[in-house]
Amino acid sequence: MDSRLAAALPGTVKELCPGASGDFSCIHKDALKLKPEDLGWEEEFSLVSNLPYSAAVPIILHLLSSFPALSSFLVLVQKEVGERMCAKKGGKNYGIPTLKLSWFGKAKILEKVPRTVFWPVPHVDSVLVEFKRDQKFQDMREETFELVDKAFNSRRKALKNSLSIEGSILEKAKIDPLLRPESLSICDFKRIAELSCQSGIQTAM
Repeated sequence: MDSRLAAALPGTVKELCPGASGDFSCIHKDALKLKPEDLGWEEEFSLVSNLPYSAAVPIILHLLSSFPALSSFLVLVQKEVGERMCAKKGGKNYGIPTLKLSWFGKAKILEKVPRTVFWPVPHVDSVLVEFKRDQKFQDMREETFELVDKAFNSRRKALKNSLSIEGSILEKAKIDPLLRPESLSICDFKRIAELSCQSGIQTAM
């Protein structure tokens, strides 16, 4: 967090864009700890940000899970991070960021941003990523994300080994147990999570 920048922003906005200064407010807080009450409104809103490259994905996932009214975003991130966020199923960049972000909606790379537009010139290139929320799921997020983490912690293993679940569950989900995790969509993982919970309840009974 940059205290000097936070202190300077209100005066900068008033000087350079006086018509907007009445609508501007600066919240000086860790984005990973931001809560709905910090914003003070419940209306639908969008995020436009040059995110800290080292924490871009955790910040985005925190905001999407904590703020149901966040309907879209346009963010600048490191090129490799953007490629993981928007990867296609089965590709080498497809993984945990792709799947967890797809739970909330659809992301795509709008434009590549070369390192030469910055000063001083960094050692990485950047991309603009656009996202639009799609409320297709309502429950089982925690259980599904836990399965995603488990599968990709051993992404070279077949699902029957990496997930350590009963083969009958994958069979009921109509998923080949010999597949690797990058072959599955977020819908596939959610289906496995649902069947795993149902199996657990039946066993307990």
